[in-house]
Amino acid sequence: DTYVAATHTSEFSPVSLANAQTVVYTPRRPTPDPTPDVSVGMLATPNPATSGQLLTYQIEASNRSSGVWAEQTRVTTQVPAGTSLVSVTSSTGATVSAPPAGATSGAITIDFGTLFPNTLGGGATVTVRVDSPPGSTVTNTATVQSYWQDSNPSNNTATTVTQVVESPPFNGVR
Repeated sequence: DTYVAATHTSEFSPVSLANAQTVVYTPRRPTPDPTPDVSVGMLATPNPATSGQLLTYQIEASNRSSGVWAEQTRVTTQVPAGTSLVSVTSSTGATVSAPPAGATSGAITIDFGTLFPNTLGGGATVTVRVDSPPGSTVTNTATVQSYWQDSNPSNNTATTVTQVVESPPFNGVR
């Protein structure tokens, strides 16, 4: 911050400070950092799923704050164990970083940028093929964060558990 003291400053000529009185500066109280409330939601379909079937995760990030923007908002998830990645797409133009199709592990990041107050920031769809055998589960967790410290971190994580079941028997009718 700039402080101007008229007794110690001149626009037109140098001022001698040899006999000047002492100036004491008291810093202003800093403005507190914004504290947005970002949240993430995730839905897996179908649930239950069968081995070999495609499983789709709809992931949504939102800013629940009433007057604070959430900058540099990012959702992070993984290719779930027991699956192979098919695709990752965003319905809102978010920047997506993911392993190549067919990967059985790896981080997936979805950068939504700035989320405005009280808005659903956007969604992404992660599609995987279930490789796990019947009787097992496929678990996926997504987390969201923004540049500023979150005012309510309890809604920054979403987890889904999908049961893997036997395929129904083929009865010859399609």
